[in-house]
Order: sequence, then structure tokens, then C-alpha cells
Amino acid sequence: MKKNVLVTFSLFLFLTVFFLSDSYAVKLKIGGGSTTINTILKPIQEPFKEKTGIELVLLPLGGKQSVFELDKGNLDAICIAHPLSELIELNKKDNVVLTNQDKFVSTVVWKEVNYVFVVNKSNPVRKLSQAQLKDIYIAKVTNWKQVGGEDLPIKVIIGKLTPGTTNVIIKNIIKDDTPIKPAKEGTTDLDILKFIESNKDAIGVVAKGSINTPYVSIVETIPLVSEPAKIVTIGQPSVVINKLVDFIKKEGEKYIK
Repeated sequence: MKKNVLVTFSLFLFLTVFFLSDSYAVKLKIGGGSTTINTILKPIQEPFKEKTGIELVLLPLGGKQSVFELDKGNLDAICIAHPLSELIELNKKDNVVLTNQDKFVSTVVWKEVNYVFVVNKSNPVRKLSQAQLKDIYIAKVTNWKQVGGEDLPIKVIIGKLTPGTTNVIIKNIIKDDTPIKPAKEGTTDLDILKFIESNKDAIGVVAKGSINTPYVSIVETIPLVSEPAKIVTIGQPSVVINKLVDFIKKEGEKYIK
């Protein structure tokens, strides 16, 4: 009798440890651009896990690549703040065939993301007009002294993994002109910020909520905003995805800048 009780108790302990272990924890693989990953999902990652037990595996792949990975079934969902149609079109331009694009379902989870132009803290330029920014981004203005700064060449940095952000610049600033070849291609917003804080002659665009350093300054200019952020899935969102959607909508204000 005692032996049976001991065996039963041991089995109970094993099952308890197994079901509560990290290896059994529910995980969601979410891709996206650095904008949505850093400003929306990272801030809620830990509180969401504490409340639901669901772990978010966040992959800042860039919007275009995230659409591709979702289509191939390598992600549970993606989070984007730019038109899905634009990201699909970017894949098509690379001759990528998306077999599930007709099954994509978008669910809005957050308001628009604000973008800002940033420069090094030591750069005295704090205000640029839309026309001045356009001249910089089409290489018509190439030195900071032309816009009230020091005699230094302007280094424009653009993120490889932020094609949606680049499209915002094109639509609002560059428009029909030919964009400058960047002096530096970064990856994510954080990479862009790191470059700018180390280079007094650099300028770039990041999501305002991504700024994590006191060594850059925001340039006053026209407002730049994204579309409302959304979670995209193949087919209707699962029960687990809906938990994430509800958490962002109901409790996001506590954690998202």
C-alpha cells in the first residue's frame, strides 16, 4: 500500500514539474519590423507572460521578411504598423510567391506609431522644414552648414529591416524624387540609434518609442505616423493569439510608450 502511494505521489510530482516547466510553456513566435517589436511587443512581453504563462518569442525580421516567414508557416503571427499590401508588394518585387496571402487576417491592436528624425546630441540643428529634409534625402543638401549646422558632411542612415519606415519617408518626404544612397545601412531602430549617437554628422528616422539613449536629439519637423498597428495571422486568430490581442488592447497603456 505504502509503495503504491509512493509511486502515485512520485508520478504526481513528475507531471507537475513537467507541465509547469519552461519546456512545456506555450510559446508564440511573432515576427515584425523593429518598430512594432520594440515599441509594442517588447514592453508587454514580461507582463503578458506573468499573467497568461504564454512566452512571446520576438523576431525583428523586418516587415517584408516577416510576411514571407508567416506565409511559409514559420511564425504564429506578425505585428506590423504599415500597410500589409505594401509588404506583400515588396515581396512580389523580389519575385517571391506568397501562397497564403489570400488567407491573411489583420486585427488592429494599437494606435499609430509616431516616427521622428534624430541627430547626434552635439548637432546644433534642432529644426528642419519638410523641404530641407527632402533636399537631404535626395542628396541636394549634403553638408550640415547648408541647414544651419557645422561644416560636416551629412550621413543618412536607413534600416534594412525597416522597409515600412523607409516607405513612410518616401511617401511623406521624398515623394517622386530619387532617394539618396545612404552612408550607412543599419538593421533595426536600435542599430540606427547606436550609429547616430556615435556619429555627430548622422541623421535617421526611428519610432519615437524606440529611443533608448540620451545622446540623440529629436529634430522638430512635420509629423510622421504609421498606420494603426495590427497582428496578422493566416486565417482567424487562434485562442492564444486572441489572448495577446486582448492584453494589448486592455492593458497596453500601462507598458507601451
